[in-house]
Amino acid sequence: MHLYWNIQSKLFSITADNCSTNDSAITTLKRNLGRKNLILVKGQHSHIRCGAYILNLMVQDGMQDMHDAISKIRESVKYKLTYDVPTRWNSTYVMLRDALFYKDAFQHLTSVDPNYVY
Repeated sequence: MHLYWNIQSKLFSITADNCSTNDSAITTLKRNLGRKNLILVKGQHSHIRCGAYILNLMVQDGMQDMHDAISKIRESVKYKLTYDVPTRWNSTYVMLRDALFYKDAFQHLTSVDPNYVY
């Protein structure tokens, strides 16, 4: 594959998340390039973990303390607000920001909608 894209003499590093399939692919790529002496610095810096992904994991871990509250808000915003994406911590922030703006509306829903239980 790397020959098809003509990257064999241009590749220094690959940035990826912690997925095991990425680890396997990068190991295979390093091995194949190493056989042809086409890998720089013996591949020591060829796999760089994605900083944004690591930041996302840290924020997700920190938000575990607020899990119950976020779950209730997540269920509430199904009533037409922005819904978050679990792998993008900033989307949870946007969801919480929008829910705070509509806090009074959510309180009103409890009195007018029997299906609204959050």
